[in-house]
Amino acid sequence: MLEQQIVNGIALGSVYALIAVGFSLVFSILEIINFSHGSLVMAGVYVSLALGLAAPRLGFFGVALITILIIAILGVLVERMAVAPLRNKGAHRALALVSTLGAGIMLEALAQLIWGGDVRPYPLSLPDGVLTIGSARITYTEVAIVSLSAVLMISLQLLIRYTRWGRAIRATAQNPTAAALMGIDLNWTVRRVFAIGSGLAAVAGMLMGAYYNYAHPSMGFAPGIKGFVAAVLGGMGSVLGAGLGGITLGMAEVFGGSYISFAYRDAIAFAILIIIFLVRPQGILGTLNQEKV
Repeated sequence: MLEQQIVNGIALGSVYALIAVGFSLVFSILEIINFSHGSLVMAGVYVSLALGLAAPRLGFFGVALITILIIAILGVLVERMAVAPLRNKGAHRALALVSTLGAGIMLEALAQLIWGGDVRPYPLSLPDGVLTIGSARITYTEVAIVSLSAVLMISLQLLIRYTRWGRAIRATAQNPTAAALMGIDLNWTVRRVFAIGSGLAAVAGMLMGAYYNYAHPSMGFAPGIKGFVAAVLGGMGSVLGAGLGGITLGMAEVFGGSYISFAYRDAIAFAILIIIFLVRPQGILGTLNQEKV
């Protein structure tokens, strides 16, 4: 029983980690919370659903590549329409936060308009099969979720640390004015960050669709909130912290649901958020003056 809960917690936490990374990347650059991120997760589910039905021969990974590209572009459009106009006018960051919330609501309404408000079966699936380790039954889907999440997060960390794009992101996160004086295009850097975060949201959405086998216009709201909690838990602005926060939240949610009540699973995320704010507001890996990303 214990081993099975650990497996379930890691699988669920891996999805939260991918969502949390998007929050952390945007916050590291702009110091705002992109509350349209959960809706981008949902959009990834529906775009992949439409592609899977229209071109089933593409398979899960073929559909994933196209979906990532589409949602990355959608994320950039959200930034251009909801964030950039306020940022260029020097508006308070709270206004940009409200603007992203409005963009998320619009995306959810658009999904309802196009696909309806009913629950739909998700046509794409990961490989079938079960591994048995001790008392734990690990499905191939869970193995794929954890492996894919780990590969993407490690790749992102390497990109940020060892590439020219990554250096531009880190420089902008530390001191935008100095980065601009050194020739870094701040607008392009922000767009890249939104594109990367949105692409990861698309992957998280597809993994949720394959894991739970359904799609619904409001399915991105709760994971979006929990991704934000995971980002705060790990240390807002830290990619590694987002990963650790996601796994920690997933484990807490699964164990809390199993040993307390599944009715309180969602409440656990908010309880953890309140505790972190009170005890360690900088997060597990964060410091009060931490180096971002």
